[in-house]
Amino acid sequence: MLTVKQLDTGRNNNFDLLRFIAATFVVFSHSFLLTGTYSVGPYAQVMQKLDLGGFGVNVFFAISGFLITKSMFRQPTLNGFVWARFLRIFPGLFGAAVFCTLVIGPICTTLPLKDYFSNKAVYAFIYQLTTLHNYSNYLPATFEQNPYPGSINSPVWTLPAELLMYLGVLLCGVLLLIWKRYFKALIMTLPVLVIVGLYFTGMHYSAGYMVFVHSFATIFLLGAICYLLSSKMVLSLPVLLGLFAVWLILSNFKIPVFFYPRLVVYAFYVLLVYGILFFAYHPKLQVKSFHKLGDYSYGLYIYAFPIQQLMVSKAGLLNPFAHFICTFPLALAVAALSWHFIEKPMLSLKTLSFFTKTNRV
Repeated sequence: MLTVKQLDTGRNNNFDLLRFIAATFVVFSHSFLLTGTYSVGPYAQVMQKLDLGGFGVNVFFAISGFLITKSMFRQPTLNGFVWARFLRIFPGLFGAAVFCTLVIGPICTTLPLKDYFSNKAVYAFIYQLTTLHNYSNYLPATFEQNPYPGSINSPVWTLPAELLMYLGVLLCGVLLLIWKRYFKALIMTLPVLVIVGLYFTGMHYSAGYMVFVHSFATIFLLGAICYLLSSKMVLSLPVLLGLFAVWLILSNFKIPVFFYPRLVVYAFYVLLVYGILFFAYHPKLQVKSFHKLGDYSYGLYIYAFPIQQLMVSKAGLLNPFAHFICTFPLALAVAALSWHFIEKPMLSLKTLSFFTKTNRV
């Protein structure tokens, strides 16, 4: 039976497909939230018990833990690792910021356009969304009458947590350089580490936010551990079914110990991460042509929400199913444009020689 490391060759995996499905879950869940039917109405009980949006976010963090750890070990330098993470996150965010301020805002604001564009909040929004520094999620007089009022692009709330995971992997890389006594490589990395440190001084992580970070970090860490053990880890349907059975039993038969609630959660996280790797790498489950279309998941995640709000504001789409059917193709089209004209061209810069000319981690 082949190990995960043996199966991890080239693009022979379903990670793009799994991320696309996860992003679709997030968009579908938001169709209920933004039409006012998530916490009230006939779908409320079902949606609160089956939070597809939250599940989709967990899938992102599980995949990220595996792939980001893999990236750290396969990048020629830690500078290259930071550069690759920058290119994956921030150009897309800048595109989303411009899209929100120059397309969504002017269409949906109730202010005269002159007043809208003369408002400092418009330009502050571009900076805040692009950098995630003190993000206000606000554009002047926009979406104020929607069932979910005033919110422009809420899904990006998880990205500061994602960046914190990247920072953790980077620091592990620094410790690895010290342990291996690669002091020349460490010195070459110092300027980038200073820039990263300065960037994070502008981030704010509240105590309430850190509760979510703890959950995301647990899933991310499990993904990272799976990569570190990939040379020994095999993918087996009986193992997957066994993990599912354990979670099912724990979920339905309470154990009289104080850590029981966390035990159920951790059992689900283990099942989730192993299940993702199973469907990503199992040879009989490969959808080989999907990755050729492009990786639209990030674009869906950062562009769909304002488009969904737009369709509520201007088209009055308040049925969650009709809302999803009408908004998803629009969001996918914008995500495709973002991938082909912003994200993919920027990712092609990952191999710039400045970031790849020192010793490997």
